[in-house]
Amino acid sequence: MATLTEDGKHYLLTGTKQFITNAGFADMFTVFARVDKKHFTAFLVERNTPGLSLGPKEKKIGLHGSSTCQVILDAARVPKENLLGEIGKGHKVAFNVLNVGRFKLGAICVGQTKFALAEGSRYANERKQFGTPIGSFGAIREKLADATALAFAAESAVYRLAGLLDGKLSALDRKSADYYALYQKGIEEFAAECALIKVFCSETGAQVISDMLQIHGGYGYIAGHAIEQLYRDERINRIFEGTSEMNRLLVARRLLRDVAPLAPAAVGIWEGSWAGQRQLLAGMKECYQLLSGRARQRCGDQLSQEQEILLAFADMAIQVFALESAMLRAAKACRGGASAIKREQFQAVALLCAFAGRQRFLAAAERCASFMASEDLLAAITVKTSLAADGLLAAKRLLAEATLQTKKYIF
Repeated sequence: MATLTEDGKHYLLTGTKQFITNAGFADMFTVFARVDKKHFTAFLVERNTPGLSLGPKEKKIGLHGSSTCQVILDAARVPKENLLGEIGKGHKVAFNVLNVGRFKLGAICVGQTKFALAEGSRYANERKQFGTPIGSFGAIREKLADATALAFAAESAVYRLAGLLDGKLSALDRKSADYYALYQKGIEEFAAECALIKVFCSETGAQVISDMLQIHGGYGYIAGHAIEQLYRDERINRIFEGTSEMNRLLVARRLLRDVAPLAPAAVGIWEGSWAGQRQLLAGMKECYQLLSGRARQRCGDQLSQEQEILLAFADMAIQVFALESAMLRAAKACRGGASAIKREQFQAVALLCAFAGRQRFLAAAERCASFMASEDLLAAITVKTSLAADGLLAAKRLLAEATLQTKKYIF
């Protein structure tokens, strides 16, 4: 809560901010409060502000290198000049901070994923069982191949969104009087994609890190190993910047408002050997449209409250965006003069992304159809998302071998 003092020079802020990262040594805090209990407004509050104090440092599962405390405001005197933006417009600041934060967190998760893959491949080369490096075993090699494909899809999605944001924001006139308002609006247009990136990349990181710890066996569970720390530190990624559930709901609600979501990729990129993947993506998008149409028909205005159905739609959209991003990148790389070996690797990772992405999409689509008792769509979903995955085992072995040889993420 914030109230203006009688002399009009200060706002008195009262309330508590919970789980504030680096609060123990931050010199300034961004605080959102309701002016006169109704106007949501942003403030910049300095550490030495009278009335500001900190709670004890939280003892967390991971992120032990960061300080997390409560920030307690008891009639804290904040100069009027420290108001950030306009009274009642704090939501614009908050939402765009979250949008950009979600995108950046996605990129961080990609970095963690690639680091974990390097740790797993290194250990698989060093650890021997029955006199043989465990990296020679199919069970280990498949984990490395699947992790490579997940990392590639996540990284591709981040690159794609970065390009979309850059393209939008670079077109703005920096000399314009309303440049920052347009800048905020430009970011807001990609709110669904930012949330989508956050969910996919954080869950990709969780899966890969868990699998790389599994490769370490019992040693992965012992403190002091890099993978053990990463396993603990990763867990928060699915909670802060909005939980995975909240971000899924945001993705679904925004996309269901769009009359033409999941637009097709550029024509001409899918020539030659990419025809099967192009057909799969087209089928996935068609299934999404069929199910969303049925959901609107059955649920009407109440659809925004049907969270189980919305979560299924979000999972479908996430898989479409991630797979399409991976396919676009792989196809472009193969057309761009890559070596024969690299082209083979790109084709292999694209096949793995398509196979796994299809499985995840099918699980969400069938769940959605079952929620709505749409048995007629269940059969259509399978037909429209068919994929010839010939060479899948060879593709996995190719990627695993390359990863073991380089002891790192290969793309």
